Amino acid sequence: MANYNIVAKNVNVATSKGTKTYYNMVLIDEDTGQIKSAVNTTSQTESEVFISEAKKEDPSLKINGKNDVDPFSDGTFDKQKNYDIESSEKQGDTSLSQGPSSNLSKTQGISSTGPGAEGSYNSYNDFDTSVPPRATRGTTDLMPSSLFSLSLFEKKARDLDGVPKEKKKQFEGLSEEQKGKKNISGVFGSKRVQARTKRETTACELIVAQGPDNNAFIVIGNDRASKGHTGYGGKGHTQCDSIDLVAGLGGYNPQEVEKVDTENGTVESEIKTNPNFFLDSARIYISQKTDVDKNFGIGEFGLAEKNKKDDKDDKDIGKYGAKSAIVTKADNVRIIGRESIRIVTGTDKFNSQGGEVLGKSGVEIVAMNDTETLQPMVLGDNLIELLDMIVSQIEDLANINNAARKYQMKMNQAIQSHVHLSPFFAIPTTVAPAAVAGGIQCDIETTIKSELSDLKQSTNLQGVRHNYLTESGDKFINSKLNKVN
Repeated sequence: MANYNIVAKNVNVATSKGTKTYYNMVLIDEDTGQIKSAVNTTSQTESEVFISEAKKEDPSLKINGKNDVDPFSDGTFDKQKNYDIESSEKQGDTSLSQGPSSNLSKTQGISSTGPGAEGSYNSYNDFDTSVPPRATRGTTDLMPSSLFSLSLFEKKARDLDGVPKEKKKQFEGLSEEQKGKKNISGVFGSKRVQARTKRETTACELIVAQGPDNNAFIVIGNDRASKGHTGYGGKGHTQCDSIDLVAGLGGYNPQEVEKVDTENGTVESEIKTNPNFFLDSARIYISQKTDVDKNFGIGEFGLAEKNKKDDKDDKDIGKYGAKSAIVTKADNVRIIGRESIRIVTGTDKFNSQGGEVLGKSGVEIVAMNDTETLQPMVLGDNLIELLDMIVSQIEDLANINNAARKYQMKMNQAIQSHVHLSPFFAIPTTVAPAAVAGGIQCDIETTIKSELSDLKQSTNLQGVRHNYLTESGDKFINSKLNKVN
């Protein structure tokens, strides 16, 4: 039985033709964490069909983690706004956001309806206006659309959330031309106005650099997982030096200020941000001594969502804990070698803490953070040798069967010509007609069926050996490039 949850959200986008409502729904299998399908549409009917089809697969379907809810009536979705679709299509309006596919840097040249307007977008006519493929409208299937281009959130190309109110007001009061003259439009490498986080820094840390208008940091300090008391640096250990390179401190929602209630009303107060291995956008973390799997929620320490708020010290640090580590983490990671890449273990006799490396550690490729189902890799050459032996044994069995059949045919022929001596002067009797007819029939069928079957089997086995177990074969089971030991 499926265990599905729909993550649902709608976004109202202001355009020159009115406000357009996008329904964004992603169907997730809660047992595996896999996205099954998704839809991003302006049609409420299509959204309802999507939910209906999901319920056919899972009658106990949850929406945003809740059972028995209707997102169109319980407040999950705002009421659909008025939008003149016909007029827009006639005039060739291209000012519509393509929903979540306009994430971050891509936009359809959406015009702002005025400074500070809800859901307003800024017009970047020189930007790439291409739109990734998405779910086709007018279908009732739970279709696998271009899921990598869909997001649970829609991000404005220019997002001013978290910026101090006065600074935001001044910026939005400027025209694009004025922003360009002040060199703060962000276009063509000019500075941008956005929430610029202030990192919570301890006495042992040195911020080597922070971008002039962004949230990219290079920090040299001691091992630290989040707040100042975490990691081996927080415990006061020596020899736990670290270098933290992060782009996007604070992740998708960086905050420069926060609203604080005081006796004189609500005021904005500067906020400082701790590093967060789960929320920050992209990071290379280098540490002389760290609990790498625990800090990044890998393997037996569970999924990131279950561990990101856990600042408790864990006695079980894993076999890779309290040792040096380098971690590269982002939405997408590429390791590129123009000639070759090797992932190597077991080069040294001693580890970074001075301990002798006694155990053997290999390379594990872990998908979906599932270490419970890991199995050893297969060595191709050994597998070919084994399969070749099995094929040879099958061929030998075919030859044995063929030889046994020929021996049996000789026996059958002897029975066909077999006679008895009669009691009348020991005169031989005639050959039994039934034995002769049966023997002839047996010889014919053995030749036509059994021998031909053996011949076909031998031929097929040679084909298997050539196609799969020979390097020149079309489906040779060994990779021609990648190797493992």
